[in-house]
Amino acid sequence: MAQGICNFCGKTEEQAGVMIGGPGRVAICHECVSLASELVRERTTPVGDMVLCNIGVLATNDRRFPGVVGRVEGAAVAIRDRSVLWAGPAERLPQGLNHLPALDCGGRAVIPGFVDAHTHLLFADHRLRDHQRRLFGSSDEEVMLAGGGPVAVAIANEAAGPQAIEAAAFDRLRSMLASGTTTAEIQTSFGCSAGGEAGLLAIAASLERRQPVDLVTTLHAAPAGALRHPDGPKGYVEDFVAEILPECAAGAVYCSIGCEDGIFSASDARLVLNEARRRGLRLRVSTGPERATEAVRIAAAVGAVAVEHLVAMTPEDVALLTEGGQIPVLTPAEAFVRRRRPGPGRALWMAGAPVALASGCHPSSAYVFRMPFVVALGVLEMGLTPDQALWSATRGGALALEEPDKGWIGHGSAADLVVLDADDPSHLAYRPDDPLIWKVFKNGDLVAS
Repeated sequence: MAQGICNFCGKTEEQAGVMIGGPGRVAICHECVSLASELVRERTTPVGDMVLCNIGVLATNDRRFPGVVGRVEGAAVAIRDRSVLWAGPAERLPQGLNHLPALDCGGRAVIPGFVDAHTHLLFADHRLRDHQRRLFGSSDEEVMLAGGGPVAVAIANEAAGPQAIEAAAFDRLRSMLASGTTTAEIQTSFGCSAGGEAGLLAIAASLERRQPVDLVTTLHAAPAGALRHPDGPKGYVEDFVAEILPECAAGAVYCSIGCEDGIFSASDARLVLNEARRRGLRLRVSTGPERATEAVRIAAAVGAVAVEHLVAMTPEDVALLTEGGQIPVLTPAEAFVRRRRPGPGRALWMAGAPVALASGCHPSSAYVFRMPFVVALGVLEMGLTPDQALWSATRGGALALEEPDKGWIGHGSAADLVVLDADDPSHLAYRPDDPLIWKVFKNGDLVAS
């Protein structure tokens, strides 16, 4: 045993405890040894095929393992050819995989990459004024009459131009990736015309090429278009069917329309969604705080994949949605920021519905795009358990986007993994202000650290 003073931090043996003898009779305290080991791990992350070992808790979302998220303690994950080859208890790791380079996770937890199933990321600037007006009691209608809301976002986008919109969205996506989001949906929302919507879809396609997060595009028949149209919602819906869909359908995966109070009618929504389906798009429906029943019925009638922004639901709504197989997409950050009651997460879980949690990022509603915070709100505001919230932000989001290889960890899944700087995923709700992301892998590549 070495004695004296640590040659790296200067602490005495009395302060730091027993010293370790380094090369050349150099004394090193235990704390500096741990720090050096950590730095070695940081700088030696393997590239390509590898095994993640020494995992504290692995949340697989695989039903072969116990609990809501298929927890495995003392786990390992093998990655080969951009996919997960094997995942499970470390002692069962097949011997044939021992030759792969290893990343020692140091007892940290590993979860699937977050799948953010609902965003409106394509905007150039914030709408702080809208938030301030709502804080002083203004309704959505009053915010719009004062020159705010989605119409203001659309006007600001036109003034800023496509390069500014793309640059702002790119920065948000980088922050999302660093926070563990590996797949995200993007709704157009602010185009208002065939040319405007096509331009936003082109921006989304460019963003898909420029950065690692997988993007799923939705052509959204949005309130901004209806409110700006000289003939109101009816005129906008006619143009959407006759002009926007023919020009833009090829650039999107989904089409959605909001059943918003006082804007689109049930017949408007059915017309848009049926025509979108005829043109090969898959369908989504959004709802306002007072119109869940109508949205759920429309979604069931047209065979929509998901119903978004759900807040107020009757037991009959819950039963109809569950029976119809639509995925309920809840946005707890929107309810939190706007001081509304949270969505019916617990009721939907108890009914057996596969809930998805999403950021719902929108400059006029909830400027939130980091999924760890959304998971925390799912627990602290909606009353979900930590495991339910994690499942909803990963596997639930993947189901809402029909991405079968996302949101879980097992043979054949995408190697989209997040290593938390904590030994258990429940820390996400326990420490909501703590940046707990240690490393993010996308298709097996280290993309954030």
